[in-house]
Amino acid sequence: MKRSVLILLILCLAYMVRAQEKVSLEYKVTRESEKVFALHIIATISPGWHIYAQIQPSGGISIPTKITISQSPLFVLSGKTREVGTPKKQKVELLHLEQNIYEGTVDFIQKVQLKVPVKTQLKGAIIYQVCTDEQCLPPVTTNFEVAIG
Repeated sequence: MKRSVLILLILCLAYMVRAQEKVSLEYKVTRESEKVFALHIIATISPGWHIYAQIQPSGGISIPTKITISQSPLFVLSGKTREVGTPKKQKVELLHLEQNIYEGTVDFIQKVQLKVPVKTQLKGAIIYQVCTDEQCLPPVTTNFEVAIG
């Protein structure tokens, strides 16, 4: 029993490493004013693969990309996370629906407003699923920490 659990864990880790090889993430922070910053999470997706947009139609079968940022008494999030890229529609004929995907590159942008002009850390996670038209790898959660201020 222990051996089969160990084999299963190794296989899961191999899938997660494979998924991380298909998507490269870059984190940048730009200053928009004294207290307003924009966090950019730039996802570069390998050719032939795609990730899912944050918003999907009801009844969709994909796992949408989700970005979470830990709360802090030093800042507030300003609006929702935007996506800058070229979205595409993926048809799922069997279910008679279309899903929203990104290929190539997409920039997820979250504005952050400091309550006081101070340096702090922005901590969070991005969860995404990478797929081709034939297969999907298990979802990946990547934690991040970037300086703002």
